[in-house]
Amino acid sequence: MTTEMQSQLAAYADALRDVLAVAESVEVDQWTLPTACPGWSVREQVAHVLAVERQLSGEPAPRRLETYPPHVRSPSGEHMESGIAALGNLSPAELLTGLTGTVDGRLGQLRDLDPEPTATVSGTLGTQVPLARFVPIRVLDLWTHEQDLRQALGRPGGLDGAPARLSRDTMVGFLPRVVSEVGAPAGSTVALEVSGPLAVSVTVSVGADGTPTPVDRLDCPATATVRTDSWTFMRLTAGRVDPTAADVKIEGDSDLAARVLEELNISP
Repeated sequence: MTTEMQSQLAAYADALRDVLAVAESVEVDQWTLPTACPGWSVREQVAHVLAVERQLSGEPAPRRLETYPPHVRSPSGEHMESGIAALGNLSPAELLTGLTGTVDGRLGQLRDLDPEPTATVSGTLGTQVPLARFVPIRVLDLWTHEQDLRQALGRPGGLDGAPARLSRDTMVGFLPRVVSEVGAPAGSTVALEVSGPLAVSVTVSVGADGTPTPVDRLDCPATATVRTDSWTFMRLTAGRVDPTAADVKIEGDSDLAARVLEELNISP
C-alpha cells in the first residue's frame, strides 16, 4: 500500500469518527432541523451515513421505493433515498446506536485493509471500483454531510483536519472536467482561488486540441478567475448554494466564470 493510500484511509477513519461525534451532540429538539442538503433534515443526514456505511460493511442494498420525492434527481440519489427510507422506523436513539456500532465495525475493516490502490472494493452503489477512486469520494461525502450537520446545528468546525484537506483536493481535482464540460475555448485559462483554512490556487489551461490541463503558473491573467472562501467552495461543489447567490468574486470573462460556477456541483 502506498503512503498516499495509507493517508487517505486514515482520513476515511477520521471522517467516520467526526460524523459520529457531531451526531452524538444532536439534542432532542434538533433532529428535525432542515439542512442545506435538499430535502434532508438532521435525522435524514445521520440515517444516510448509517445506511451507506452498513451497505459498505456488507449488508444488502436497500429496496427501491415506488416513488421518490422531488429533490431526488438521479439513480444515485434514488439509491441514497432508499437507504434513508429503510431506516425510517428507527428512533434517534436507535440511529445513534446503529451508527456507533457500524462506525466501530468499519474502523476495524479499514485497519485490516491492506490492498494496492488499484484493488477493487464495493462502492456506494454496489459496483466494484478501484480503492484509490473510492476512498477520496467517500471521504468527501462524509465530510460534506458533517458540514451539513454542523451548519444546521450551529456548531462550525471540521475545516482543518485530514478529511477536509482530502475533500478539498478531491473537489479541486474535478476542475479540469468542469472546464471541459462548459466548453471553454482552446487557449483559454480558468483560475480558482480559494482562501481560508482550505486555501488553494489552481489554474486550468485549455490546449489547442481542447484538452484542459492544470498548469503551475501563467505569464498573464487567466481568461476567467473565480475567487471565494473555503466554506463557499464546499457549498458550491456540493450543490448547497445557488451559484448566482454565492459569495464569489469574478475577474475576466464573466460568462465563462458563470458557466464554471454552474458546473461546480458534483453531488448526485
